Amino acid sequence: MLKSFKDSNKRKYIKHFGIALSLILVAVIVVAIASSYAHPNTGSLLDNQKVEGLLFSKMELKNNYLTVYVKNVNKKKYKLKNINVTFKDDSEKKIVTLYGYIGNSLDIDEEKIMTVGTDLDLSKASSIEYDVKK
Repeated sequence: MLKSFKDSNKRKYIKHFGIALSLILVAVIVVAIASSYAHPNTGSLLDNQKVEGLLFSKMELKNNYLTVYVKNVNKKKYKLKNINVTFKDDSEKKIVTLYGYIGNSLDIDEEKIMTVGTDLDLSKASSIEYDVKK
């Protein structure tokens, strides 16, 4: 009788442990999904983009300032004037276009940091477009 009592408790323990583990897993998944929707400036808005041989990466949007690394991935020196940065909302309507400058040229594999800012609210931005002016 004592053995069957221990076996019964062991089964209950395994069953409860499995349920608890399942609930924890579901909670982690829910938190991960919720956090991806919690801030509008995640996902595709801050994904890397390659435009005309320049790679825009490591983007951070904070307090209506965008900081982005711009790298020349061409096989030759890149000459440019400025970079127009356009923020758009979900309906592809332009919120604002800002003008960035990182110098007149980028050597092969050279990377510079560009920061643009505005006093407008960019929390509704869902996409960023870069237009390199040569």
